[in-house]
Amino acid sequence: MPQSVAVAIVHGIGRQKGDFASAIIQQLRNRVAQQLGEDPQEAPRFFFRPVYWAPFLQNEEDELWSCLRKGGRLGWTGLREFMVDFAADAIAYQPISGRRDAYDRVHAVFADSLRRLAQQAGPRAPLCVISHSLGTVIACNFFYDLQAHS
Repeated sequence: MPQSVAVAIVHGIGRQKGDFASAIIQQLRNRVAQQLGEDPQEAPRFFFRPVYWAPFLQNEEDELWSCLRKGGRLGWTGLREFMVDFAADAIAYQPISGRRDAYDRVHAVFADSLRRLAQQAGPRAPLCVISHSLGTVIACNFFYDLQAHS
């Protein structure tokens, strides 16, 4: 029986679509098939799971943008949009004394994604995490917290 490998893919800052990982998953599947061959008896079985945390911060960012627009015509709209769509993710995610709700919500999504991935790949499958930008910080913090609070 071939070895299973669990692969979690974590996006970075900014507005993300639910299918953000589709292209990389397809590219990885193609590369694995190209490098290892198609023989299902020999090649490892890869199981992919996106860690889609963006929606858990996006609602507040949309609300902030709505409040900003209520003030009338804005200058520097592009910069303001960048700050709300990108910088706000990093700012909101940071845990501060007495305010960890965004941090904890994002980590709950991460934990749920890993749980589902383990159900797919099996409990003994090695885990590979592919992440970008703030997704890397989230993954690092998640695993650090698991070790620090065990």
